[in-house]
Amino acid sequence: VPEVFVTDPMYKLASLDIAKGEAAILVVKFSDLLYTKYRCTNIFSHHTHREKYNQGTAVKESDPFYGHSFIKNHVRTSYILRHTGKTRDQPELSRRKGRGSDTIENIKLNYDPMTYTC
Repeated sequence: VPEVFVTDPMYKLASLDIAKGEAAILVVKFSDLLYTKYRCTNIFSHHTHREKYNQGTAVKESDPFYGHSFIKNHVRTSYILRHTGKTRDQPELSRRKGRGSDTIENIKLNYDPMTYTC
């Protein structure tokens, strides 16, 4: 019985674009099925949407979530991974959504380029 189920990338759960409601409902139903059957934590990993520009300048968004709001509403906690500083060797997970007080707001990681791991 799995304690944690990881899906990476999330878009492979549906044959349709997860920005559309029909596909998002499939992702949510699958997540609910896993939780109901195994009582496991579900981790869905996915990229953000493409960078947006305003008059040629990149717009920095606090939460560039890609996918339908059904998915965003369904998840209990969400994080965005960004690098801090001028180098990419110290990425950070920053919480964008968290129900309750049982999650950490910022998780600093150390990236090892030799092993491609954090």
